[in-house]
Amino acid sequence: MAYGSSVVDGAGNTDCGPACTPDGTDQRWTDFLARRIVRELPADRQLAIANAGINGTPSAPDCPGTSDVYEGLDAAARLDRDVLSRHGVTGVIFFYGTNDLQNRCTSEQILDSYRGVFSRLHAAGVKVYVVPSTPRPGYTDQMNRYRWDIGTWAGHQGDCGGACDGVIDFDQVIKDPVAPNSISAKYDVGDGVHVNIAGHRAEAETISLRRLLSSVGR
Repeated sequence: MAYGSSVVDGAGNTDCGPACTPDGTDQRWTDFLARRIVRELPADRQLAIANAGINGTPSAPDCPGTSDVYEGLDAAARLDRDVLSRHGVTGVIFFYGTNDLQNRCTSEQILDSYRGVFSRLHAAGVKVYVVPSTPRPGYTDQMNRYRWDIGTWAGHQGDCGGACDGVIDFDQVIKDPVAPNSISAKYDVGDGVHVNIAGHRAEAETISLRRLLSSVGR
């Protein structure tokens, strides 16, 4: 299951560039990932991919700038309803943080929310693969320092220092190599936050199917 905000829900997945008509629908990175599973894994090793992304939602419940519209929709508050109550969930790709940083949460507040959610998922026997926060043009220098804190924490020993089961680093895929606090122009829909269809495809291609299979334990 993919769990997060608009970067999971699929913002940008209808954008293939100027004067371009998308080749069909279902162009989110979760859709590309599902098609990879069907194409690349044996029939007796298939996995289902569910998308539990909601636009605008944060991980932490207490960011000063979060709108009241999202009250009760933070990662911990909706975890039971949207993840733990679902049948057969064995692994979660957790992609949160961009809204938290924009809404003036510190890295410690964000990481506290991560730890709480990851602990509950592990207690339920669900593995967690975290996507560190990706770039956003509205970030101040301090916000980017907090983003660095999150990425460093996630990357510690490759598993959040034991708090998660692995890291899926979309940032390395979509960032501009010359301006690493920005999304590469070839993937940017124009808002500096969300990726286009090519970006969704590139994100899906970087995910290890072997890692996802390890959550099933078969």
